[in-house]
Amino acid sequence: MRFLLLAMALTTAACGSSRSDLTIINGTDERISSIQVAAGGDVWYLDDLEARQTTMFTARVSGDGGPKVSWRWRDQIHADDACYYAAGFGYGYGPKGRLQINGSEMEILRCE
Repeated sequence: MRFLLLAMALTTAACGSSRSDLTIINGTDERISSIQVAAGGDVWYLDDLEARQTTMFTARVSGDGGPKVSWRWRDQIHADDACYYAAGFGYGYGPKGRLQINGSEMEILRCE
């Protein structure tokens, strides 16, 4: 009986979440700051990116949809949607891909 309760608790805890792995590239010759990734009610704050620098975002995200990435470039805030993800009952596939920030726009280079 204890095993069954533990299995049910673990399944419930895992339900609705999936892993996200995004490579974010600064495609400009200028610094990009205030980079945030928001998904499923959570927000992650990333380090600033110098010109042509790359960073990796890895986290557990919940729900369905796509994370929103926002950033500051030339003193203006910009935002765009990233790769779509879906979380099923105890499993899910997350956004795995490469994104390039090109000033005021973000280009999705690859999504899996």
